[in-house]
Amino acid sequence: MANKFIGSGIIFPITLNASGRPDFVNDVRLLNSSIKNILYWPKNHRFFNENFGSRIEELIEEPNDGVSFSLLRTFIAEALADYEKRIIVKSVSIQSYDYTKVNVKVTYSIRTTKLEETLIFPYYKNLQ
Repeated sequence: MANKFIGSGIIFPITLNASGRPDFVNDVRLLNSSIKNILYWPKNHRFFNENFGSRIEELIEEPNDGVSFSLLRTFIAEALADYEKRIIVKSVSIQSYDYTKVNVKVTYSIRTTKLEETLIFPYYKNLQ
């Protein structure tokens, strides 16, 4: 039942299998790919769906402090609540390593199964 709710599709970046075709997945990898796509896509940059994406790019030049981390958590929670209806975000935590990189840990549960998953992705604040 969970796989019907999650659906099936191609994960990004697209990788080809031995036959030269992209693999279709129907598990948590599809959700993680969707979450990354939502978070890394800048808001107001998609044709015909200007509101898609998140606002985390607004924080690239901001210092690593409590205000920026609070905004980052808010922007992530808002984007996922708007565009990923298959999950419920439980928590968003931030680990700062230095002034250029922040690791974001998103803990979520899948709506139909209540199974809890975690996604950790790096957020680079320096565009060098």
